[in-house]
Amino acid sequence: MDAGISRYSVHSNAWDGSGRTASQSVWALSPSGNLASRIGIRAVEDLGGGSSASMWLEAPVTNDTGGGALNFGRRSTVSMTSQQWGEVRLGRDHTPSFLNDWAFDPFNVNGVGVNLIAVVSSNLAIGRALGTQTTGTLTERLLGGGLSAGTDSYLRASNTIGYHLPQGLGGVYGQLMYAFPENTSKRGRYAGGRIGWAQGPTDVALGYGESMLGTFNGRKETIKSLNLGGSYNFGPVKVLGEWSQVRNARSDVAATDRYDGLLAGVQVPVGNHQLRASVARVQFKNGQGTGDASVNKLALGYVHNLSKSTALYTSVSRISVSNGSNNPGIIGATPLAVSSALIMPQPSYSTSPGMQPRSAMGFDFGLRMIF
Repeated sequence: MDAGISRYSVHSNAWDGSGRTASQSVWALSPSGNLASRIGIRAVEDLGGGSSASMWLEAPVTNDTGGGALNFGRRSTVSMTSQQWGEVRLGRDHTPSFLNDWAFDPFNVNGVGVNLIAVVSSNLAIGRALGTQTTGTLTERLLGGGLSAGTDSYLRASNTIGYHLPQGLGGVYGQLMYAFPENTSKRGRYAGGRIGWAQGPTDVALGYGESMLGTFNGRKETIKSLNLGGSYNFGPVKVLGEWSQVRNARSDVAATDRYDGLLAGVQVPVGNHQLRASVARVQFKNGQGTGDASVNKLALGYVHNLSKSTALYTSVSRISVSNGSNNPGIIGATPLAVSSALIMPQPSYSTSPGMQPRSAMGFDFGLRMIF
């Protein structure tokens, strides 16, 4: 469980030369500044001969209000595992192409320090899901019925079958996943994989995934994600980094929009304390040549471990946007994991004519417990 006091602010300016500015800010009680609040059930049965069967149900908890319907949208899987052959997993789970965004982020994709690459990828998943399904309620228009804040099939996918390599392969690990769309337009289909190597202080992994937004009137749209991440633990400091390229491919246009991302960060343990920092940049390259944009982020954090299960934490971040008018809905990143006020209540950049996203700041201070 996690609870913190947070402040989010966003600032817009005019691109039309009028000199106008606009700002919004809010204080909030947040449930995931250091670790996403959750509750779950796990069970494992030993079948003998190095084989086992297991199930995992995990639900988000909005402990700031105590409300919300209980669902197992974070994870809902059953598995069959062999020490020799690996694991076959069925159900709802993280996508392989997301895991590098999480594993090589010093803030583990939580709080205002969240990986900027993950924020832009989430914005793209939400924006294109709504853009390709214009009728119905909000949850009907989003992939996965709006689970995981509408970020399917970037963050997680439903109706999946996956395979995970066994342990004991000299540090090599990997997985494959396919999500059945369960409709004729192929909307919600996902296919991806991840392969990595971890031994001693070194960890490096390559991930790829394709999320189908559907085929409509002969037009097909797919989001293709490729990323490479790595970390090295020097002892006094752990260095992390990621390169990412996400393409929004549409069959009705000659060229695809592209989002090129870079992140570099550190985690510095000092006794019961840990310092965190990251810098990240995502550049939008318009496939039609009508205007590019970019967004940069600096994040700093501190964790004080009171025990093995309890910690105090604080984080602060600053975001700057260049040429935000060219792609405000995607590149207009905010301090939260997704930037849409429709999905997650938060301050919004101005949408008045001639205005564009310019900058944002975020702050968290809270308490985290693991049990």
